[in-house]
Amino acid sequence: MRDRPPLLAVLAAAVMATTAVLLLAGGGASAAPQRDAYSSCLKHANSTFEMDQCVGTELKRLKPLLDSAYAKLLNDPSTNAQHRRQLVASQKSWRSYVKRDCAFAGGFYQGGTLEPVVDGECRVDRQRTRIKDLKLFAKSIPR
Repeated sequence: MRDRPPLLAVLAAAVMATTAVLLLAGGGASAAPQRDAYSSCLKHANSTFEMDQCVGTELKRLKPLLDSAYAKLLNDPSTNAQHRRQLVASQKSWRSYVKRDCAFAGGFYQGGTLEPVVDGECRVDRQRTRIKDLKLFAKSIPR
């Protein structure tokens, strides 16, 4: 059986890492209150169950933002057919990447209560980055 760090140390490290990622993450001013709410939720969570609830709430908040950024780019009249096909393929590949990458991250705690938290925090981070990227791509479309 492999040695694992004490649960409290793991939780503290996860909260600190998440807080650092949140502080370093870019985004518009309107994203700050939600990011602060997520960070605060994680900071005040007293169990992995509560942390998982924080992550789930943030993922629910990010889903429509991701869907909207993708749809806006896909449906932009200035996006040509080739770029639409590339975007669809890119999004499909990105989803596959996130699924595998975050499963890998959570897998370090396989079978433990921290596994879904780490997996979820990874998904939050990847979705935030993807939203930012899609918005940048939309700004890059020649008009």
